[in-house]
Amino acid sequence: MMADDELENVDPDDISDLLVKVEKSFNMKFESTELMHIFTFGELCDHISNKIQLAHSNDCTSQQA
Repeated sequence: MMADDELENVDPDDISDLLVKVEKSFNMKFESTELMHIFTFGELCDHISNKIQLAHSNDCTSQQA
């Protein structure tokens, strides 16, 4: 049984478009092999959030919001 969030059956062009928008929105760049270990949408979100340098990341959650 395949999990609903797996990226296997997603159109590669849609993923490319999404990655370009993420790069522009967060002023970041993905390396060519950086995402080879990503298989689910959740893993992609985790990877993106780990790349973003958040201001006040050591503060409490309400201050981050």
